[in-house]
Amino acid sequence: MFVVVRWLGVTASLAALVLAPMVGAGACASGGEAGPGARNGPYDDAPGLSGSSSGYAGDDGSYGTTSSSGTTGTSSGTTSGVDTTSSGGSTSSNSASSGGIASGSTSSSGWSTSSSSGSTSGTSTSSGRTGDGGPATGAIAVEYKVEVSGATSSYVSAELLVTNESVNAVQLSDLKVRYYFTNPFGTPTMTEQWYHIAPVGGGSNQNLSVSAMFYPISPSLTGADTYVEFSFSSSYEKALAPGDACDFSWQFQSPDTAQDHYTQTDAYSFNAADTSLTSWNHVVALVAGSLAWGTPPQ
Repeated sequence: MFVVVRWLGVTASLAALVLAPMVGAGACASGGEAGPGARNGPYDDAPGLSGSSSGYAGDDGSYGTTSSSGTTGTSSGTTSGVDTTSSGGSTSSNSASSGGIASGSTSSSGWSTSSSSGSTSGTSTSSGRTGDGGPATGAIAVEYKVEVSGATSSYVSAELLVTNESVNAVQLSDLKVRYYFTNPFGTPTMTEQWYHIAPVGGGSNQNLSVSAMFYPISPSLTGADTYVEFSFSSSYEKALAPGDACDFSWQFQSPDTAQDHYTQTDAYSFNAADTSLTSWNHVVALVAGSLAWGTPPQ
């Protein structure tokens, strides 16, 4: 009897030794598997549904979590000590201010010319009349000098000095200048007579290219049923530096100079008194669609 009991005691001890790891394994299994986020790094694409999940890391990671809420979600986790964060989906919208570039829905056709070492002409069309961009910012100053001052004439001509008066450079591709007039005839012929960039502080004049496009205005405004818009580019500088100026002279003529005479005194931007360069707010400048100088006709 004594031997049997002793043998049973050894058997019980051996059973306990065998079963102990099995019980421990079972307890570990009931605690859940190692978290996939921690073993493989953070979730890169968190779903757009509310919820969260977590797991314990395996041998090569630490505790990681993922969470998301609504239509946008974020996820974060740590793998081998490196933190990463990603964002879920999002929405955005663009809006245009009431003084933006485009206004109205009237179709208009334009005729353009461009000059660098000469003048060229072509045709182009635009849909919708471009607007005047809201209150002037004061970044640009425009001086005007009349070059054909007759009350009536087949030719309209002026010099314009367009100076960057801001503390920042102005992209030439964003700069536009408009001259408003009345046009009872067909498309005029434009000639840019001379043009250059005048650097601040003097120095040699630099290369400038000028192009022009005519736009009809509908309905017409006081002193204006058409405007010519000038655009600029230069190999000297892509952006007009503070204090630098675009200085250019231009002329356009009526289709039949023998009989088609513009009434210049009806033109909004004309001023016979300005026979030398003078600040003139009836010539308008825009930068990136925002009014930077002048008062447009009403």
